[in-house]
Parts: sequence; C-alpha cells; structure tokens
Amino acid sequence: MFRSPLLTLVKKEVKGYFDQPATYIIIVLFVAVISTVYFRTAPILGEASLRPMFTVDLVIDQPSLPWLLAVFVPAATMRLLAEENRDGTLEILLTHPIKGWVVLMAKFISGFLFVALMIVTTIGIPLAVQTAGDLDVGAAIGQYIASLFLAASFVSIGLFTSSLTRNQIISFILGFALTMILMIVGRDEVAVTLPAQFAALLQDLSPVTHFSSIARGVIHLRDVIYFVALISTFLSATFLMIRGRTLSHKSIQYRNLQLGVAGLIVVSLLVGWSGSAIAGRLDLTEDKLFTLSESTKEIVSGLE
Repeated sequence: MFRSPLLTLVKKEVKGYFDQPATYIIIVLFVAVISTVYFRTAPILGEASLRPMFTVDLVIDQPSLPWLLAVFVPAATMRLLAEENRDGTLEILLTHPIKGWVVLMAKFISGFLFVALMIVTTIGIPLAVQTAGDLDVGAAIGQYIASLFLAASFVSIGLFTSSLTRNQIISFILGFALTMILMIVGRDEVAVTLPAQFAALLQDLSPVTHFSSIARGVIHLRDVIYFVALISTFLSATFLMIRGRTLSHKSIQYRNLQLGVAGLIVVSLLVGWSGSAIAGRLDLTEDKLFTLSESTKEIVSGLE
C-alpha cells in the first residue's frame, strides 16, 4: 500500500507531542487561563459576547487568547527543529529520499494541528455563553477562524526560530520575542508615537490588525492573503535553513537556493502588504452588522 511520506511524518510528529507529559500540562494550563480570565471579565459587559476572550487589548493580568498564543505557541514549537538539530537526526532525515519541503510541511502541519487542538478545547466557553444568552454564532465563528490564522502564523514563526538553534529554550525566547514584536507594532499605543505613514505600514504588517478585522465576524480576502503571505515568508526562511544543512554554503546550488527563497519572501511580503487594496468580504454576523442593507444602498445611490 502506498504511504505518503508527508502523512507518515505528520503522524510521527503528532505522536511525539502526545508522548510528552508537558503537552497535557500546556493544554490544561491554556484552557484554565482562558476560562478564568473570560468568566472573570465577561459579566462586566452584560451581554452574550466573546469579545473579552478575543480582544487584542493587552492587559497583563487578564491575557486574552491572542496574547496567550504568543506565549504558548513558541513553547509548543520550540522542539520541532531544535531537538532534531541537537540530536543530529535532521541531517540523517534529509539524507533519506525525503524532500526538504516534506520535512518542513510535516513539522508545520503537526505544530498547527496541536495548537488548533488547544484552541478547540476552549469551545466549552461559547457553548456556555450560548446557553446563558443570545450569542452571535457567526461572529464567534469568525473569532475562531481569526485565531486559527493567527496560530498558523505563530507556528511558522516558531518553526523558523527552532531552525536557528539546537537549544529549545533559546528557540522559545526567539519565537516569543518575534511574535510579541509583530503584535506590539500593530498597537495604537505604538502608532501614535510614529510618523503617520510609517505607523500605517507597521499596522498593515502586524497580525493584530488582520486578526481584529476577522474577529469582528467579517472575513476580508485581504486579511486571508496577509496571513498566507506571512506564513509563506517564514516557511520559506525555514526551508532555507533546513536545505542549507545538506549543501555547501559556497556551492552554486546553495546560492541559487538563497536567491530563490529571497525572491519568494519578497513576493510574499509584497503580496501581503498590497493585499489591502484587494476587495472581497464575507460577513458572518447574524444580523449582517457590517453589510449595507438594500434600503441603505438605495438611499446612498439616491444621494449620488
């Protein structure tokens, strides 16, 4: 029977997660913190809403899901390549008839599946809110979709930082620092201290901006393109690190690889940045809060 090398490696990596006791500690701790913070702050709103859970406002003693992901994802991905580098098994794996991109995607998919599981385990919160009030299910779906996009981005970043070192702790520190920088530069508190054009550029490049947009319950094509571009950028950089281990850094093949990856990164960044000009949206909210009604469109057209 034909067995896909990618599927085989994904199964191996996922099994590796659940063979470690720390995995269960991470999941339980993640759900416990999210649940405690949400049910402590939600009553203040006086409405059936998941906003406290998905807000991008940074409150140290009341961390929301996006900020917790910035901590937990680097912890979940720090071993993916750092452990292989330390044990010398990555070079052995790459000498087998397995392409470097297969190894890379297996690591990425397994890491994303694990983090997605962490996010899904919080599903009890919206279910509890729905039984107690009238939750906007469409908006809640948008918030979870936004979280999965953000998680995938952080996994790609964590995979990249894990490829830079043999030490898992250093990998975690680098991954945490990089994700936090990307998050913080998109905050309004940072934007007001910078020139308007530069601040706007940083906000466009920050996942905070695009997460917030989708978390409203509206999926813009430009936001989807941004996350795909961000993930592609860091996966490309990671591929360079992985493939470079089997090539002489003075060889023509390695130089061609560098140029190819650099070109792909530039294209990804340009696509992600210019995606703001791309139209296309899907309003998931039950009352179509972000979509003009037909009567409103008629009034606007009459004014024109």
